[in-house]
Amino acid sequence: MGSVSLAEEGLVFVFSCLKEFGGQTYFVGFFLTGLLYVWIRGGEKERHFFCRSSLFLAVTIYNPIIANTLIRIMGMSAEYYRFFWILPIGLLLAYVCVELTEMPRTMWGKRGMILFLILLLLFSGNPVVSSVSAIKIPTNKYKIPDELLAICDVIHEDAGDNEFPKSVFEYEYNTLVRQYDGHMRLTLDRDVYLLALGSNTVSTRNLSEEEVANQNLIIQVIQNQNLAIDPLVFAEALNATETEYLVISENSPAVLAYLTSAGCVSFADTGQYIIFRYENSGATT
Repeated sequence: MGSVSLAEEGLVFVFSCLKEFGGQTYFVGFFLTGLLYVWIRGGEKERHFFCRSSLFLAVTIYNPIIANTLIRIMGMSAEYYRFFWILPIGLLLAYVCVELTEMPRTMWGKRGMILFLILLLLFSGNPVVSSVSAIKIPTNKYKIPDELLAICDVIHEDAGDNEFPKSVFEYEYNTLVRQYDGHMRLTLDRDVYLLALGSNTVSTRNLSEEEVANQNLIIQVIQNQNLAIDPLVFAEALNATETEYLVISENSPAVLAYLTSAGCVSFADTGQYIIFRYENSGATT
């Protein structure tokens, strides 16, 4: 799991994971404070849901001795941090915030408490976005760019009877497309992409060395714009991965020309992206 190793950390592995992957841990502190509040002032149902369930987790999967034993047996050290998602942090904070806003008796008191809680949550830790201008308001119910919807439609129309076309996307769209289109097969594995972009928290152990090498070669061209790679070698990687389509930003003219030299044919322009068909891929339809 990146810089956190069970062999090196030993019994403190659990706490190291929380520190490494918990980011700003103010909310964990708020959660513990909320548990104390529920235990003192909450009803029986609230105590059962929040306090007892958290206590059970603390003595089982968050217990370093038990957790380390399970990790060794199941070989899951790369995924352990996901156990922190089980904690009902969001639910408890929402419950406590509602309870606190009901405490003041006057309307202005309630409004003041609401403002205080909003400011406390907003300024505890680093904000997700650095400015209001960075906030992107969704334009469709899928909450992904309209152009990506159009790209998927174009590819499926061109693919005809091939219900599951296999495509290469640049990183941003590669992370989004499957949220909308479950029939779109991706050439580039998420973890291979992340490793190529510098992440040290993922693993490609489920892929063969050849699969990783071919995907990395494609990433070198389309993402890092390493055009020194022989186009024939690039075409071999497309063949090996059974790639049929490539979606590339028009802001990368050198890459667009390179793909043409590698045997890819551009057939659609959606505005900001050019869609290529790789006709010699040998992919099954």
